[in-house]
Amino acid sequence: APPSQACFPFEVTGDTLWFGAAAFHWFDLRTREFGLAAYPIPPVNEPYSFLQAIHRDAQGILWLGTLKGLLRFDLKTRAWKHFTHDPKNAGTLAADILFCIAADPHEPDRYLWIGTMGGGLCRFEKSTGIVKRFTTAEGLPNNVVYGILPDDDGRLWMSTNKGLARFDPRTQAFRNFVSGDGLQDDEFNRNAFARLADGTLCFGGINGFNVFDPRELKEDSTAHVIRITAVKLINRDIDFRQADAPLSAPPYRSSGMRIPYTANMVTFEFATLEFAAPEEHRYQYMLEGFDPDWVMAGSARSAVYTNLDPGTYTFRVRGDNRDGVWDTVGTSFTLEVLPPWWMTWWFYALCAAFVIGGVVFYIVSLERTVRLRSRELEHEKERSEALLRNILPADVAAELKDTGNASARRFDRATILFAQLQGLAQASDKRSARELVQELNACFVAFDGIVAAHGIEKIKTIGDTYLCAGGLPDPDRGSPADVVSAALDMQDFMAARTAQRIAEGRPAIGLRIGIHTGAIVAGIVGVKKFQYDIWGDAVNVASRMESNGETGKVNISEKTYELVNEADGRRMANAVDQATQSPTPIRRSPAFAFTQRGRQQVKGKGEMGMYFVERG
Repeated sequence: APPSQACFPFEVTGDTLWFGAAAFHWFDLRTREFGLAAYPIPPVNEPYSFLQAIHRDAQGILWLGTLKGLLRFDLKTRAWKHFTHDPKNAGTLAADILFCIAADPHEPDRYLWIGTMGGGLCRFEKSTGIVKRFTTAEGLPNNVVYGILPDDDGRLWMSTNKGLARFDPRTQAFRNFVSGDGLQDDEFNRNAFARLADGTLCFGGINGFNVFDPRELKEDSTAHVIRITAVKLINRDIDFRQADAPLSAPPYRSSGMRIPYTANMVTFEFATLEFAAPEEHRYQYMLEGFDPDWVMAGSARSAVYTNLDPGTYTFRVRGDNRDGVWDTVGTSFTLEVLPPWWMTWWFYALCAAFVIGGVVFYIVSLERTVRLRSRELEHEKERSEALLRNILPADVAAELKDTGNASARRFDRATILFAQLQGLAQASDKRSARELVQELNACFVAFDGIVAAHGIEKIKTIGDTYLCAGGLPDPDRGSPADVVSAALDMQDFMAARTAQRIAEGRPAIGLRIGIHTGAIVAGIVGVKKFQYDIWGDAVNVASRMESNGETGKVNISEKTYELVNEADGRRMANAVDQATQSPTPIRRSPAFAFTQRGRQQVKGKGEMGMYFVERG
């Protein structure tokens, strides 16, 4: 009898039609008879149908992508073999939920390419079962792969939750396309992909279909022009229209400028004149006379220089287009830092006159002066070094001491923590300013000890807000998991502190924490008062995580959640079953428990995935 459930997907082998339902069914097209081959494992049908993909290879083997891994079915012997994800073995499938299967364009008898939910792309060797994984770390735009289609040049095209990816199995290089390239949207759907007879590829997403012929997509060999869009002095834009401005025209039309020694913190901002997909452009810059070689800026579009010695410098910048073609000429800007008055010729002449007039006195009192001065210099040196160590990270202070300046650095994966005390304004209405400051100091001193114990860098405090970041200035310290642990320790401290305040009859003070991981730029701001600070969109997102959180809880972004789970060696293989048991599924790792909040509307950012995190 035919199956009573929905039939999906289909595969025709000769006169036999194979399809999935509660079991693996077949239908004889000549005799009109049904039959089945029972799965070797109990099937599940949540959140999707158990069977997601069928692929028949040249040897007559059927490969089935399911919600529980990969099944191999031999049509001749009717024997089954099962392949699954093993968290302890990187040579196994990256996830158990499989969406699509495709033969390798160059070695179809040896390899299969498999798209997974959350595990990225897998190359499966049929003879050994060994898997090689490709994720966002290797260039895949997203680790959810819905469909895989080959083109006539032997490349694979994949639909994901962040656009289309083109992958060359020979070079193992990715080229990604997003909505800025003309896609219907960055997000695509399952089962919405097909290759037509003429080689045209079709992919469907949340806003329609993209239909294209890969042979018509030509690489852009034209280098795009780079322009300096803004120049800042001490973090302030220069308005060339002001009478005392060092520029007489916009930066992109200026060849250079002179600045006084007191304003020698300079920021150059630049951009390519190709405006599509700006995040795909990379930049290199160099300040001749300061940088020994080109600085790889990635997609960052600014360069900051502080404490430049008097002299003439040439800033050069160049970039590439979306297909990796670099503008070898670039653009340049001359910067002259004027010397202070004590480095001018007339000052030197005056000093020489004083030296000649006082040479006799100097010889008589030389020994005593040398001893006193040596002690003073040593004392000042110790004070200066102690001060730098207190206000700056150790390696930044060392760089500042050794070279006289510290360049801003880009960190591609920093984890930013925003913590804001709640209820402090109400407490301040009932308590003196002194008591308010004492409470702030008690909390922030405790936070200082917590972040230091977890290898996290404190950035600054702003009123009742505490800002710190992991992964800088040493990328090997302060992992996303360390920052989450520190946040939980802060909440533990605040819970004990609140209980103490309530017992003393004082108003309760809570704590709201938000965490996000992303790229930032970090460096020193200020000339007379140094401060180590961070900039970038990731800082804004972390602030939004805090403001969208709840008092007493730690709210983390989806990006931080993925990194913490990855660090704990966990994957999302069990997330589907948990999601069906609760409207707010709790996902657990060895160290933490996560409560999924879904996609929340965030001011200025649209919808973003968030999780509350607790101890596991």
